[in-house]
Amino acid sequence: MSSADVKERLDDITKPDQDERLYRHLLLRNELSVLLISDGNADKAAAAMDVAVGHASDPPELPGLAHFLEHMLFLGTEKYPDEGSYQQFLQEHGGSSNAFTAFEDTNFYFDVQHPHLQAALDRFAQFFLCPSFTESAAGRELKAVHSENEKNLQSDGWRLNQLYKWMASEAHPYHKFGTGNLHTLRDRPEGRAAVDVALDDSGEVGVHFGITCDGSGVSPIVGRRYKMIGEDYDLCEAVYKQLSADDAAKFELVPPPRADDPAAERARAAAGGVHHGITCDGSGVCPIVGRRFKMVGHDFDLCEEQFAQLDDDDRVKFELVAPPPPPPRVKVCITPDARPAVNVREALFAFHKQHYSANAMRLVVVGREDLDTLEAWVAPLFAQVANINRPKPVWSAAAYPDDAPRRSLAVVPVRDLRSLSVVWSMPSVQPLHRTKPHRYLSHLLGHESEGSLLSLLKSRNWVDSLVAGETHVASDFSLFEVKMDLSEEGDAAVAQIVPYIFQYISMLGQSGPAEWVYAECRDIGAMSFRFKEPEEPIDAACGLASSLQLYPPAEVLCAPYLFRAFDAPAISRLLALLTPERASVVHVSERHTAKADCREEWYGTAFACEPPSAEELAAWRGAAAEIDAALALPQPNPFIPTEFGLACDAASAAADNAAAD
Repeated sequence: MSSADVKERLDDITKPDQDERLYRHLLLRNELSVLLISDGNADKAAAAMDVAVGHASDPPELPGLAHFLEHMLFLGTEKYPDEGSYQQFLQEHGGSSNAFTAFEDTNFYFDVQHPHLQAALDRFAQFFLCPSFTESAAGRELKAVHSENEKNLQSDGWRLNQLYKWMASEAHPYHKFGTGNLHTLRDRPEGRAAVDVALDDSGEVGVHFGITCDGSGVSPIVGRRYKMIGEDYDLCEAVYKQLSADDAAKFELVPPPRADDPAAERARAAAGGVHHGITCDGSGVCPIVGRRFKMVGHDFDLCEEQFAQLDDDDRVKFELVAPPPPPPRVKVCITPDARPAVNVREALFAFHKQHYSANAMRLVVVGREDLDTLEAWVAPLFAQVANINRPKPVWSAAAYPDDAPRRSLAVVPVRDLRSLSVVWSMPSVQPLHRTKPHRYLSHLLGHESEGSLLSLLKSRNWVDSLVAGETHVASDFSLFEVKMDLSEEGDAAVAQIVPYIFQYISMLGQSGPAEWVYAECRDIGAMSFRFKEPEEPIDAACGLASSLQLYPPAEVLCAPYLFRAFDAPAISRLLALLTPERASVVHVSERHTAKADCREEWYGTAFACEPPSAEELAAWRGAAAEIDAALALPQPNPFIPTEFGLACDAASAAADNAAAD
């Protein structure tokens, strides 16, 4: 069929031998990429849209904006303004929906009963055509985002993931917090006054401490203080004067404390004039005014007036307590063209317009209808999505620069976990999907046969399981990790375990890339793809929409499985990156509770951090010279099948050939 909305059409898509589904790829006139799947046996219809933007693109002042926008797209559009109409339609017709925001992608997906696919697609398309982002919905959905973040705070997986981000360079977006919460998306942005707070040598009287213009709660407010009615948010007078009449009406002046008010005493205490402690009457509640004298070796203070009444013998039992330094005096500098706050709703529209471009979108639709019918429904509808030819974001800084110091982290878990990870950064493995050199390394480092790293560590009763491979993959970097679940004995033997990892890596380097190992990986991958079971429609749509961002359309089904060529130099290059100098070690254990002197900013994870010691580095480097005799490459596996025809068919074909001769 022909359509003015379709630029390119491809039906030749590599699929598993047992897959009876029909596939067609379309490139629409607006550069939106579409994969259509016709499945006459599907229980439900489904669709998914993957947009190549995630929290990596969050504005610096709005961490979590991409995730917040993901939530907001479900809550009304210009064509379907009712906030609950999309979800209600799906629920009424046996469907469901969800979405997720990743580092560089946001994925939306749904399923529905087959007769209602076309109507559901029309509602779905409006997410990308004309979202509403109403103020009423924003306030409620912000609480949902905050609740989602609160739920994750006690998850060790989320906490560890954020620590890996913390280790990344602050100049790279991977370092950022991506979920968002009330503080990053409402409390701070709505109070993000365009002011600079700096020390003022001249000083002014009247310093108040509280939640300030920048939302940090640590910068002092000079002069009169204005509080937002019903909110825990303050402005200094200089910023308040810049507000419009409508915005100023949302604030009220905070009266200064009375002289006899306990708050006044606390204010004077902050200024250095009042000290609280064990007082002359022993009550511990009366303030001591003026200079303070403390009894040597005792927790007992006197004010200056009472100290003066003591005789010389008693006076020598006390010492003068130095007053605390005065609080910093500040000045507020107003940026002339600054706005008093960020408008989050405006930021949502701007983010959608800037990043939700058709050329960054990948759509997958699964239905019982034939491919021509699906195309007739999809092409004219989604060809309306605006295409601004958004370039793929490129980050100027490295996530984990080679010259950055590597760290050893001792992490305290929430649950009773014991794990050890050795982690290396490497270039992105996304472009290597045809040769997969990283999978060669993970195949050997994660092997479980005799001679493997796991076999040796299990024989010492140190580990219960071990996995190896890429754990974080982005467009410009990847993390490669060897992770072990530790036994109680292994939890106390980390210093002995890590050198064995480097011994095995050194052994791989000495033996060099072996083509027979690659052939095993290739054959296992080919067998897995050949007999791959069809996924549920919603799972297939969601996964393939993400895959379309990474692989050519003709290979979108097979690229994660098939090995196309043996690339020994690429294997050697990646192996050469797995050095002691480039490694970070992460040990998760309750045994670190006492020494964990750091708290991660967003999840409150307790941990200790220090570079590997000289002794540790020496032990790791020396591993190459002392490879344990128990470590060895696995033996070739003769039981990996490569021929899948029936024996009787082969015999019949041979007989036919003989008869023909």
